[in-house]
Amino acid sequence: MFGGAESRLLPTTRANATVLQRCLPRASIDSQVGCALRVHPFQLMSEPIRRRILEILASGEHTAGEVSDSIVSEFGVTPSAVSRHLRILRENHAVIMRAEWVNRLYRLDVQFVERLKDEVHQLDQLWRRRYGIMGESTDESMLSTPIPRRVREGDRRGHRAAMQRDDPWWS
Repeated sequence: MFGGAESRLLPTTRANATVLQRCLPRASIDSQVGCALRVHPFQLMSEPIRRRILEILASGEHTAGEVSDSIVSEFGVTPSAVSRHLRILRENHAVIMRAEWVNRLYRLDVQFVERLKDEVHQLDQLWRRRYGIMGESTDESMLSTPIPRRVREGDRRGHRAAMQRDDPWWS
């Protein structure tokens, strides 16, 4: 059914696999959760609607209707689209849902926030290793200095910029 890396996935249902393949193509198996699909936290946060849902749930527990009303009014999407995003977040353990009579109450999963913090920390460490930034003695000028663009001969944009800098009328 799937090609490449997706063929090794063991989705819980065919419908879930289809939705996640379309929305989150690089899903991987989470060994701690069994056969449930889990994606990178940044990938979940890459969709503006899901990011906004997580922002809403960061303030506390809300019903699916409250979340849906807010997202529908802000983004102009259908309630079923909001429901699909909530399902993707729930299946990837970013939110926790509990049923209370006819309401479905959603809240942010603390473990997801910790996973997100860990990924940000790893990215920060990678950045520091890549650019040689260590500890508190960070040279801020090094971060704000733009990387020079390599100008090739015949590059019109680079040539024009060089001409404008030498032109007395330019300044």
